[in-house]
Amino acid sequence: MTSNTLKRNIVSLILVLKKQTYDPIILSVIATEMHFRSPLHRFCEYMYWILLWSTRSDQIQNLSLGISQIQLKTWKKLGYINSYNPSIKNVLSIINPNNNYEACRLYLEKSCSNNTYCAIDIANAYTGKARVFYVHTLKKSMQITYKLL
Repeated sequence: MTSNTLKRNIVSLILVLKKQTYDPIILSVIATEMHFRSPLHRFCEYMYWILLWSTRSDQIQNLSLGISQIQLKTWKKLGYINSYNPSIKNVLSIINPNNNYEACRLYLEKSCSNNTYCAIDIANAYTGKARVFYVHTLKKSMQITYKLL
């Protein structure tokens, strides 16, 4: 089941992004994140963003959003949003698949030392800790992506 979900995620990304070339690592990371977060789950995260904003919580900057699951503070640091406000402009920027692809690429470039892109290094950089199931799913996603491209 995991393989089918990952393959469907990768193919849908390729169809939506419509790029000339794709970085298989970036596609794999986003497909893995999509695997762990359903559209309903992501919708709930956007509702939580509004709640955090309305309560002026200092936790808002750590909220991960988008299909690439990047924290708001990183979205802001990369210049995709100009504040933590869940404005229409900010939401549209974060839900944009091309922005997610580029933000993921930029984040990995800055976070992975010496551009080493093995699954464990990526998981450590991207999630803070290489958890076994995440690494396993990411490796599977990378295998599928390389076969498709």
